[in-house]
Amino acid sequence: MSSLLPEDLFALLEPRLSHEADVAALTSLTREITPADYAALASAIDESDYSIADWLEALLTFESWLEQRAVPTRPFAAIMGYIHCCTLMNARGVITPSLNIIVNKALIDFGFDASQPSHV
Repeated sequence: MSSLLPEDLFALLEPRLSHEADVAALTSLTREITPADYAALASAIDESDYSIADWLEALLTFESWLEQRAVPTRPFAAIMGYIHCCTLMNARGVITPSLNIIVNKALIDFGFDASQPSHV
């Protein structure tokens, strides 16, 4: 999958969306993604124990969390890194809860600092 172009990856994800609100959420989240971001996402999906559908649900969960807090930015590389870390929270081979549940719990427990303005 890592050789996918951005539009190919979106084409894979979009049919898995259940309604227009999900399409709008994914569009909002991916509006400023670079080809390098897409390549990194494809690679992260390949390297994880989770499917494209699992990652899509996690991305939509993240977008919902950002939207509920009126966070205007969508630092995709940081979001993807956060989700990638969530994929590592359980030991390999152990039955794991769905990725979107892990991401949601992590966001509730730890928040997301990349969404805050820098205080440098």
